[in-house]
Amino acid sequence: GDGAGIMTQIPWKLFEEYRSDSCQQPGVGMIFLPRDEERRDEVKTMIEEVCTANELDFIGWREVPVDPSVLGPMARDVVPSMWQFFVKAPRRLEDDDDERDGFERTLYLVRRRFDVERRNRGLLWDDDDSD
Repeated sequence: GDGAGIMTQIPWKLFEEYRSDSCQQPGVGMIFLPRDEERRDEVKTMIEEVCTANELDFIGWREVPVDPSVLGPMARDVVPSMWQFFVKAPRRLEDDDDERDGFERTLYLVRRRFDVERRNRGLLWDDDDSD
């Protein structure tokens, strides 16, 4: 989906470098992160650790290409850093359509865990990145 309730296909050709023979359809996460690099790295580390703790092999990060020149000054001042990350299904699950529901459930539960762990670690940020 695109976050607006519209379901779309994942553009696998765009993510070719994150796929392999052993992982044709990795899990793809879309996340808005702080613009501040230090805080952004702390959140990225937390995400990687939560994935690993939940049997997801972390594949990598991709910064989403954006063109801020098309934004107005107010929007440009608050635009977050946009990233995608890729994970491989747990080894206990095969990378096929029959096991996909188990992988999707794991991804959902891990996504919920991100919020809990972020709060537990005090990893917060606001739109103006002033703190």
